[in-house]
Amino acid sequence: MDRRGASLMELVVVFSILGVAAAVVLPELSSLSRGGSDQAVREIVSAYRTARDAATTRGAQVSVALELATGAYWVVVQAAAERGADTLRRDALPIGSGVRLLGGRGGWAVTTFDSQGQARGLPVYVSDAEGVYKVDVDPITAAIDARRR
Repeated sequence: MDRRGASLMELVVVFSILGVAAAVVLPELSSLSRGGSDQAVREIVSAYRTARDAATTRGAQVSVALELATGAYWVVVQAAAERGADTLRRDALPIGSGVRLLGGRGGWAVTTFDSQGQARGLPVYVSDAEGVYKVDVDPITAAIDARRR
């Protein structure tokens, strides 16, 4: 038997498979196009929580220092002068090419938490094509707030 082309059933199966594959892949591609702003904000909030918790449990000042140009950050415990500083965490934010970090001073955003549950620092802004997130810490309660503006 000489067949030319595909039957209707074969076409339905092929298009069904393509539809399922598209449903799985497209959300991943759209998150890549956002350039990681959501992930970067979550990582900043996580670093702030680590610092806040360490400050209250260790009874010492703990700072998060974020280099705005590269997204590299450090969570550092300010120990006594003779001991120096203790780095709790060092990492880099997962930022894509379309994401910019703004705020701080001199290319750095530093937020410090003290043992009394208070904080000081300037907000960090995470900007992408869809808008801007503002990540801020309340100076009295050390509550962390991250909102898209």
